[in-house]
Amino acid sequence: MQRSKITSTTRLLNTIRQFNSETGRDPYTRELLRLLRTWGYGESVLRSLEEVGLVERYRDRCSAGTRRRCTFNKLTEKGLDYLTHAELVMMIPTPKVRGETAVDYSN
Repeated sequence: MQRSKITSTTRLLNTIRQFNSETGRDPYTRELLRLLRTWGYGESVLRSLEEVGLVERYRDRCSAGTRRRCTFNKLTEKGLDYLTHAELVMMIPTPKVRGETAVDYSN
């Protein structure tokens, strides 16, 4: 998997986890995409994560006093495992490109 896909997947899953820990509920899709500040790409990543089983999406009432229904996004156990491993992978330094010179900023 490419580093950018790992980054976007990890960012989306972390946002769901953080929202859940702060509010005690799962974010619905509009809230999640607004927090990520990405609509088209964010939704495509969200749908692909649902397909592979990292996120579970379900419909429910948006709030107790309304009839409006929203699609909520919940982390699965597989998603939590992915986050654990992805954070370790992101700590691996990126290899230098051949012919690239190191810049010394110590001056």
